[in-house]
Amino acid sequence: MDDYKDSNEYYAKGNASYQEKDYKRALELYSLSLEKMPSSEAYYNRALTYFKLQDSCNYCSDFSKANEYGHIEAGKIYIKRCLIFDTIVADVDSIKEEYPGYRYTVISHKICTNDTSIDFYDAFNKPIKSIYDVFPEYIGGDKARMKFLMDNIRYPQFAMRRGIQGTVYLSFIVEKNGEVSNIKILKGIGGGCNDEAIRVVRMMPKWKPGTRKGIPVRVLFNMPLKFTLQ
Repeated sequence: MDDYKDSNEYYAKGNASYQEKDYKRALELYSLSLEKMPSSEAYYNRALTYFKLQDSCNYCSDFSKANEYGHIEAGKIYIKRCLIFDTIVADVDSIKEEYPGYRYTVISHKICTNDTSIDFYDAFNKPIKSIYDVFPEYIGGDKARMKFLMDNIRYPQFAMRRGIQGTVYLSFIVEKNGEVSNIKILKGIGGGCNDEAIRVVRMMPKWKPGTRKGIPVRVLFNMPLKFTLQ
């Protein structure tokens, strides 16, 4: 059986075990489903299973992953239950220079990890993106980036059988250390292509980060990813 079919079968069995309140078995089955093919629903349901088993760290981790794969409800729960927010006002000239219109900063702390994210807001409560002099660059340039994507994309069997093709539009942050984070689907085509696009982008090696006055800064990057049947 192909990965998509196997994943769906494990997922369905996981749902059945969850309904029977056999949460340990449900956890095993959801994990097998995700090994075959990641999906927002499997991450979401595994998170609910972790909650039943009182494992708050993995519960939050899976809600975060489900959110990255476009699950709206998972994103709401993750923000409500798995993040701690600190709001500060920094009267620092360098911050005001880098973030014009700056009013305050929100620092998000992830439960069970040391990870934090920092967002800057203006007087209208809208997030401000950092100004950069040099745009982030995939190591080796666009040709190397395209080669990496072509070498690693696996066209979803479900989409292939149904003739689904088109362009998935994503956004992500290139962090100061070059890592890719905050991957989001801006516009998808379904059929497993959205999940596959996120999977491949998460695999990308570190980029050369964007800089301002020679100092690395976080930069939002938008990228289209085409799925074309030959």
